[in-house]
Amino acid sequence: YEFSPDVITLDLEMPGMDGFTFLRLVTQSRPLPVIVVSSRSEDRAIFRALELGATDFIAKPSARISSDIQRIAQELRFKVENIRKVALSNLMQFERGLKPAAGRGAVAEVRMQETPSCVVVGSSTGGPAALHYLLSELPPRFDIPIAIAQHMPRGFTKPFAERLSKRLGRDVIEGEDGRLLQPGQVILAPGGKHLLIENSTRGPKLTIADPAESDRFIPSVDRLFESAVEVFEERIDAVILTGMGNDGLKGARVVHDAGGHVIAESQETAVVYGMPREVVEAGLADKVAALPEIPRLLAAAVNKPRAKPRGKAARA
Repeated sequence: YEFSPDVITLDLEMPGMDGFTFLRLVTQSRPLPVIVVSSRSEDRAIFRALELGATDFIAKPSARISSDIQRIAQELRFKVENIRKVALSNLMQFERGLKPAAGRGAVAEVRMQETPSCVVVGSSTGGPAALHYLLSELPPRFDIPIAIAQHMPRGFTKPFAERLSKRLGRDVIEGEDGRLLQPGQVILAPGGKHLLIENSTRGPKLTIADPAESDRFIPSVDRLFESAVEVFEERIDAVILTGMGNDGLKGARVVHDAGGHVIAESQETAVVYGMPREVVEAGLADKVAALPEIPRLLAAAVNKPRAKPRGKAARA
């Protein structure tokens, strides 16, 4: 390229060469981090772009003059400044087809708890592809509910959930306020909102909360994890996947102190080793695992002795 850019922001709706053609040329000739900027959420164009090798995306404001512009500008600046942390080789492996890791003995190396009551997952940049892989590799009869906080703006999580459900043959939904948590169901936090789990007279239910102006990461991984501990205590498996920033660090600490089990994706496969690294360096990860190992670790958490609660739970 004439200007040797470090990162490209790409609009999918361009005259002449469309964004998809351009993206294919970039990934085939000289891979670079690409942030897609698009308002096309309903036709699933964003997810096609991510599958073609885009690193991340930003949603355009809904109107020419919008209160979202300042927030979007801050988000774009944050992503551009942190894009140097992206491991393009890890991003490209999803295009080539990530293969399960064999012979690592990962399941035997880690002390797994008995079957958890809930699995909670946090992810950001690189998350859509990682989540697709993780869910596709779980056993068909994985009957534990999975709640996911993937950083994503409004309007994108519902088509993403529908896409996962159709491709994987699993019950994947966008979270709805007041809905009961069902065995085997996968729930995505609605874009632009927070997903919480609360107790009710009929059992654990979902609560959808509006973000505060001060919230940096939406949906919040921390708030999902913290709410899950309030309901399930130590009966939780928490997974931190690829992503920028430190969302999930506070939540992982709460899970760890309650006696739950924390798994962090390793640098070996994470597109951005930001969120997982924060958890690992804080000493909160019970296991640091490459993405192909994580489904096996979750599937192995059946009828295993649970470690005694740590931290506050241990002192209660």
